[in-house]
Amino acid sequence: MGLDWCLKDRIKPGNEEEAEILRGKLDEMDEETKEYKLARSRLDEISVSPAETLGAPRIGIDKAATDWLRKQHKEVKAEIKAAKKAGNRMGDHYVQHWSRPFKEILKEEHGKYVIDLVGYNASTVTGMIAAATDFRGKCIGRCDILPDGLQNEAYQDHGPAEMLAYAKRLEDAVAKILKMSAEDVKARAKTLGEELEAATKDRAGMGYYEVSEKWYDGLSKKDKQIYELSTVLEGANWLRFWGERGHGYWAWY
Repeated sequence: MGLDWCLKDRIKPGNEEEAEILRGKLDEMDEETKEYKLARSRLDEISVSPAETLGAPRIGIDKAATDWLRKQHKEVKAEIKAAKKAGNRMGDHYVQHWSRPFKEILKEEHGKYVIDLVGYNASTVTGMIAAATDFRGKCIGRCDILPDGLQNEAYQDHGPAEMLAYAKRLEDAVAKILKMSAEDVKARAKTLGEELEAATKDRAGMGYYEVSEKWYDGLSKKDKQIYELSTVLEGANWLRFWGERGHGYWAWY
């Protein structure tokens, strides 16, 4: 069973009660009705998305975001052309989407936020099908080194204050298990990551997962724990980053 932590919009101060009423109504409404669209529009009006919190630029509104999309369009078209010349097949939908005129794609993408342009790095372990600002909660929910209570809590929705408290409990658990500071754990994990990258770069005909598993099996017990628990610290960092900014999350599994 998968698990992603998906961020919720935060509500602008003074609108909390109205937001709860609107959410209740939306759950019972037909999405195709005028009433639903009006309620949805009002809820969006009093909400702040994670991308907005980050101050991410928007395509068609901010030059930086529009230039980013134009660059993506140019690079992908070149990629498609090279693949065709080499006789390599690419997905039909992908090719059709990016082969269209830029103006058509710009119109379709208008208003979308570009997270890549704000230097956001609190979600290095992102969700499987979730947004770039979300976190792969399964890394914590299935971490057998952690106490059961902390694993199980990963499957619960959290508000901002609950996220901050959960982050502290996770950090305390890692420190207790490894008897190391968070900084030392992160430093060692970075070294291990570099070793893994080097090991998988020259695979001598072996598959990536075969090489990575062999590398992992050769680690000491302590390094295996550090490698796994460093991801828990990333989760704690994510919880604190967004909890401090007033966003809760819902557990999607």
